[in-house]
Amino acid sequence: MSAGPVLLLRNALGLLIFMSTSPLIAQNWTSTSAPTTNWHCIASSADGQRIVAGGHFTLHTSTNAGATWTAVKYPFNSLVTATSSSDGSHLAVGSWHGSIHSSTNFGGTWINLGQPVDSLEWIASSADGKRLVGGGRNVCISTNAGLTWITTSLPLLPYQFPNSIMYSSIASSADGTKLVALVWGTNYGIFTSVDSGDTWTRSNAPTNGYGWYSVASSADGNKLVATKQTTLGYGEIYVSSDCGTNWTQTGPTAPSRWRVASSDDGSRLYAASSYTNGIYMSYDSGATWTKTDAPSEEWTAIACSGDGSIGMAVVFGGGPSRPFGGLIYTGAEHPYLNILKQESDTARISWPHLSSAAGFRLQQNSNFNTVGWVDVFSTVTITNDFYQTVVALSQGNQFFRLRKSSQ
Repeated sequence: MSAGPVLLLRNALGLLIFMSTSPLIAQNWTSTSAPTTNWHCIASSADGQRIVAGGHFTLHTSTNAGATWTAVKYPFNSLVTATSSSDGSHLAVGSWHGSIHSSTNFGGTWINLGQPVDSLEWIASSADGKRLVGGGRNVCISTNAGLTWITTSLPLLPYQFPNSIMYSSIASSADGTKLVALVWGTNYGIFTSVDSGDTWTRSNAPTNGYGWYSVASSADGNKLVATKQTTLGYGEIYVSSDCGTNWTQTGPTAPSRWRVASSDDGSRLYAASSYTNGIYMSYDSGATWTKTDAPSEEWTAIACSGDGSIGMAVVFGGGPSRPFGGLIYTGAEHPYLNILKQESDTARISWPHLSSAAGFRLQQNSNFNTVGWVDVFSTVTITNDFYQTVVALSQGNQFFRLRKSSQ
């Protein structure tokens, strides 16, 4: 497929005319070849290529942004949480109220770390994968990829089924120093730490409603996005720009729960609805939100690449629309083209240096037909987070597009 605007270049009068065939920022969500099952969790490397997804007695990995999947042969129970280092080498997954398993070789081999967390619900990690944080009734921390654990000073929560008062979601900064822990349960709220979990502070987040459900952090730990559910069952989205001290409600409100993900700089945010409300994105740290073309599914987890240009999410299934389980979807941001005429008889063409732009090549044609496109072989450099190349102007029309290398 081609991506981004196709540009029409005419130099007979020194004019540049733009012909756009898609918005500057858009995503296309498609289902992957992953098997149908009850998926619970997903995590990704920073480049969005290495993905790990867990579900009902199954774990699958991908090394090509979800194009193909490999089943991990290991006796996992029903997995509910997963995390990945930025390079995808260090992985950790956990089963509901059960054991944590880890891998330090991209999922090639796994070890059982036992049950350091009481009633496990969530795992988060630092960018190098060596600092892990697990939450359930308590919150525990490891500084050696899960080999040993210590219990933090956060209170042990009075979990009694079905009144699930739990540390429901945890996020970590890239270096593991700034942490945020949500509590599912009335009157508890959100706790934050700026010293790797040695001490904790209750934030100013609201404590009403059923409780807090999902949280994601920027790499520096300053920008956060979190969700809670009201007593009427409506999911709400909040953002913080001061390490979780203060929170502001933003985004859509829907009769469901929201799972969230964040880019490293905290500008691109994802919110996936657990009930028929699709997936929303923000490109401005939560100030505004746009609904993507992702279908209305029972989304149970969402993750994204470090720059936020690639998203991946899982569907639990089991309802009337998917009685035999759900699927895994990915959404890639379309790279767009910019053009600038140079003083000489040349033009500079550029497109964003994003994870979703990997594998695209620049092509040109003298007309707008579907055939006759040829690759542009001019040198491509990276400057200020943009791919750039310079092309010579010629008489008549020149069209340019980006095309996936596999096509």
